[in-house]
Amino acid sequence: MCGASFYPTSRSHGRERAFFYACSAYHKRGTAVCGNSLSMRIERVDDAVLQTLGGDVLRSAVVMAFSMESLRR
Repeated sequence: MCGASFYPTSRSHGRERAFFYACSAYHKRGTAVCGNSLSMRIERVDDAVLQTLGGDVLRSAVVMAFSMESLRR
């Protein structure tokens, strides 16, 4: 909402510690700066990022084009 970066945080989750990403501005400076109180499990966000990279960036055509361009230089 405010353009700030992700902020890693953790909290007690039963008998274990759970890790989350949250808005750094909300976490550090409060609702006067950002109203985004949403936090998501780190594993869920990391999986989404890796799936996007695997599907969009690491396609064979993209890797081949990058490799060919690198060899030309």
